[in-house]
Amino acid sequence: MVHEHLQHDKDHKVLATYEFLKRSTFQEAHRNICEMLAWDPVTQNRPRVDSSFMTKIMTTFTRKGTDALGEPQERIEECTEYDSDERTFRPKPCRQYFDVDFPLSKVETVYEEIHRTNFGHKRLTSKEAILKNADILERFSLMDASTNYSNLIQNLPFPIHTLIVGRAYGKVKTLMIHSEDDDEKEKRKREDVRIEYWRCRKGTTLIWRNYDAKFNRFNKYQQCASSELFHCLRHSKIDTLVFRTEKWNEYDPEIEPFISYYEQLYNSFENPDISISVRNLEVELDWFADSLDNERQTRMMLEITDKDVIEKIKFRKYTWSGFTGTMVTSERMGASELRHWDTAKELDIQDLQIHLKISTYVQFDVVRIFLMSENVFQYSKEIMEHLKNQITIAVGSTFDFEEAGKVLIRNQVTEMEMNLHENEETENAQENVPENAQLLPRVDTTRPTNVYFMYNNEWMLLIKFFATREEIVYKKYKKEDNSFFDNLYC
Repeated sequence: MVHEHLQHDKDHKVLATYEFLKRSTFQEAHRNICEMLAWDPVTQNRPRVDSSFMTKIMTTFTRKGTDALGEPQERIEECTEYDSDERTFRPKPCRQYFDVDFPLSKVETVYEEIHRTNFGHKRLTSKEAILKNADILERFSLMDASTNYSNLIQNLPFPIHTLIVGRAYGKVKTLMIHSEDDDEKEKRKREDVRIEYWRCRKGTTLIWRNYDAKFNRFNKYQQCASSELFHCLRHSKIDTLVFRTEKWNEYDPEIEPFISYYEQLYNSFENPDISISVRNLEVELDWFADSLDNERQTRMMLEITDKDVIEKIKFRKYTWSGFTGTMVTSERMGASELRHWDTAKELDIQDLQIHLKISTYVQFDVVRIFLMSENVFQYSKEIMEHLKNQITIAVGSTFDFEEAGKVLIRNQVTEMEMNLHENEETENAQENVPENAQLLPRVDTTRPTNVYFMYNNEWMLLIKFFATREEIVYKKYKKEDNSFFDNLYC
């Protein structure tokens, strides 16, 4: 070892602490310290410049001024603006090239001690207890602390309630919100974690975790983002997972090959025993104009999502890129996969730019769509053709139920007579009420406001309007089924 004066443990602790303050991982810290210890300050110093040569340069400057330097030549490093991230990702290790007697365990010991002190976990003795009490940001830090912590944390869930993945220009941004049922929630406020991965020159990545920044010299930004997201999701049960895009200028698919991010995440879940456990999945479509990447991204995300856990799927079309392209249809978004997702209860596609065939989503209990009042009759005919039992269609506040009812009647759909006076106030309801009190009518959202039925040679379709909660409930019956009138008004 060249630096014989750096032999004591206290010297090693200072070096490791300095690397920790630089946000280096324990492997990076070990490599940097070994590189420093192997550096020979005598043999590797630059040779002295001959004094006569310096005198000649200074004389030239005196006679010709700064013009003697000529035009400055800017050296532009290779820009990775058009470099696509690899679609299959394996993390590249931080290799060790220096033959120095400085074991990795010395760095790990210092890092673990610093973490226990900084996170207030000195009273905790076991690594398992420290990890259990660590919040999201602390777990990311502990993952970089030592081999033991890194291995342990790979098999533990992250305390995440909501995870939002945002795509920006040359960046991936994630927002992680802590679980609402966290036992430590009342003891200390847990800050939401914002992590950003920025594309830099030469394919390197700048990673921001809240207010801390560090460089990753070995992997590109989409690779870093998908790898860390995989660690967060592989054992966690979270409520909501969202993929969305920030508003910005027109999209250039040659510059932003973001489909790589989905493919890397998909490939990380290649083990069929590991899947994303999420109740609500939201994906933004059409990042790639009229390409087929919509079909691929939805297929991949649904394939790696646990179908026994998911309850709601939401799709929206990205329209802030300066053009809208064509409407997203069943063929372009891979919605054929939805037919196999029969355990999910709700599908939200309430977007003017998204149009799916009814046959792709009739298995859901609730479907949120954008439906025009004048189209309700044709829509009801298609529902009768594809529906097997019952479905609730949530139509939104712009749907005119009165106009829709007129459309049905004009097309000879029968309107049922209803008793809507069962919610009147009783005789004693207004006793002991102040004179200036305002009496508001009660609205029973459990009862339909209008009921219709249409039929063909074999089937009858019951159509119930719930204008108070903006829903249409369709139920299909065989013509000979006598239960048609059993639940007519509920």
